[in-house]
Amino acid sequence: MKNSRLGKAVREQLPQVLEAEAAESDELSAWAKENQLTFVAAYPLVQDSKVKGVLLVACAKTPPGTRLVVFQLHAWFASVALRDAELRSSEHRSQDSRFSRWAVSRWQRAGARE
Repeated sequence: MKNSRLGKAVREQLPQVLEAEAAESDELSAWAKENQLTFVAAYPLVQDSKVKGVLLVACAKTPPGTRLVVFQLHAWFASVALRDAELRSSEHRSQDSRFSRWAVSRWQRAGARE
């Protein structure tokens, strides 16, 4: 996938569009052709200048240009959702860690009293 539109979206951190007329010989193009999808777009999910994922849109027909803007907006929303999920996950791990330390200290104090 490194040389596909997907890989290019990750490397360049920019949306990449593949339409049927510009068919390329990579895995993504082959997959699209196999599934009769004439339009494929890869939108990188960028966070702090790093690509955290890619939103892939594939359609049987090329959507109108206005819809491409909506796809770009959805990619931005997905980036924000991914960032928020990662933040919440790290907060939970931090809370779990604090609880674990508290539980261990309580257990140790209880053992010391015996």
